[in-house]
Amino acid sequence: MTVYRVGTSAVVLSFLLIVSSVIFSVSHVFSGMNGAKWVIAAIVVGFTLFNFISLYFRRLEVEDDEVRLFTVYGRKSIKLSALEEIGVILLKMRAILILSDAEKFVFVSSYFRNFAEFTELVKSNVNAELQGNIAKLDNKLIRKKQITFMALLAVLNIFLVGSAVYNFVNG
Repeated sequence: MTVYRVGTSAVVLSFLLIVSSVIFSVSHVFSGMNGAKWVIAAIVVGFTLFNFISLYFRRLEVEDDEVRLFTVYGRKSIKLSALEEIGVILLKMRAILILSDAEKFVFVSSYFRNFAEFTELVKSNVNAELQGNIAKLDNKLIRKKQITFMALLAVLNIFLVGSAVYNFVNG
């Protein structure tokens, strides 16, 4: 069995985002927090906490012909031999591989470590028509999407810490 997890960099940056959002919230306490700021701070901390938990516990298992995706929402599985369609969605920060059979589907995102290896495994286990659907997912594109995702997480951390520093200095 092969297990794929979300990349360490994404998990670490997501954890730092929790820390940054708490620092940001504390900075608002020192600058005089009213009702609306409390709500916004709670939403920011709650969202970053949920994002971290979601990334940390997400895993993809491949055993023989079966792909199993585990998330905080539950578990989905699909057999590679039963695939009828493979779709690819290219977003700014990630690529999403959609595996579907006649009854269900599984979304697999490029923030998984060794995502390129997983796409090659899928290509090697499906017919030529389905291989063509994912041909555009090459190592260079996947790496670019992963770097862009990491850059976004880093920028969000810098923004929250920078805003906190501003609040501490001017509060």
